[in-house]
This record gives sequence, C-alpha cells and structure tokens, in this order.
Amino acid sequence: PNYEARNSPFFYIIYGFLNNHLSLETLQKFNSIISLLIAIAFFKCLKIKFKNETNLILSLVSCIVFISPTVRSLSIWPYPLLWGIFFFIISLFYYLLFLEKKKIEEKFKYSILTTLFLILASYIHPPLALFNFFYLFNFYRNLNKSNILLIILINIFFIIPVIIFLFEHGVLFFHKVEGENVDIGTTLNVFNKIIIISTIILYFLLPI
Repeated sequence: PNYEARNSPFFYIIYGFLNNHLSLETLQKFNSIISLLIAIAFFKCLKIKFKNETNLILSLVSCIVFISPTVRSLSIWPYPLLWGIFFFIISLFYYLLFLEKKKIEEKFKYSILTTLFLILASYIHPPLALFNFFYLFNFYRNLNKSNILLIILINIFFIIPVIIFLFEHGVLFFHKVEGENVDIGTTLNVFNKIIIISTIILYFLLPI
C-alpha cells in the first residue's frame, strides 16, 4: 500500500520471475533490444501499407522511433510502456493483414491474432485497451456474427483477471498522484514546453 503505482502489475510479475533466474544486468541488456524490436515491427507494418515504396525509404521512416528520448531512455531502464507499444504494433500488423484478406476464414484468423496481441499489450500498458473498441467496430463490419461473438468471448475471458484485481486492489490507474498545488497556467507552461521539446528534437537529430 505504501508503493502504489498506476502501472499494471503484469510486467513486474514477469520481470520479477525472470529476475529470480537472471541477473539485473542481463535483464537490462535484454531490455535494450526493445527499441530495435519496435522499429522492426513498425517497418513490417509500413511494408504492408506502402507496397510501392522501397525498403530503404521504409527503413528510414521506421527509424524515427530512435529519435524519441522516451524510447532511448526506457531502452536502458525496464518499464512497461515500450513493451506494451511493441505488442500493440504487432496487433496493428495483424490488423493490416486482416484488412487485406478477402476470405472470411483468413480475416477471422488475423482478427484473433490482432485481439490476442492487443490483450497482451493492454495487460502490460492498460490504456492501450481502448483500441479494442476500434478493432471490434471494424471486425463487426467485416465478419459474421458467430466470429464476432467468439472474439467478444475471448475479450471477456481475459478481462476477468483484471476485474478481480481491481476489486481486490482498487482502481490504482486513476489514483491522484500527490504533488504541489499549482495553477493551470504553471501546469501548462506552453512557452517552456515549446522551447524544451523543440531543442530535444534538434539534439537527437544531430549526427552525434
């Protein structure tokens, strides 16, 4: 209770299990590949969406992720966000394949894979679960009722542990973080944000 956080416990349970068998240094090295995995998954999505573009152009576009200070810092320090994004991009990859296929059987297969990887991403980083409404809406437009029912049942099955956790521990994700009381102008601080964000982007664009 003294160490409440808004993050899902799922990532830390898995990480804690691995920590019993591997050193922290090994886990940090393993975590350092996450930015590369995100870029590769992003590239795979671009390949489906932009078939006429060259691999070089798509590779350069997918490398945009390396510019992000968040991606670079969390590649060193293990944190749920990047792993959640990685599995979310995989779900996008299968969703793009779902859109491409014509046969209902193939569409249904990729809709299941899309759903399962989004569920995994949501277990790691809960806000990503909101994308499920987008997926379900498009599945409803392209699949028959029995297929949609099965996808909904899969979602219900995997949401049961989440509901149990919330009943036992409360909705930690919406708890207010204690801090200084400041006015809205200080909180937004638009002028400083423009300067800081633009210089961060400039810094990481430089060929260091």
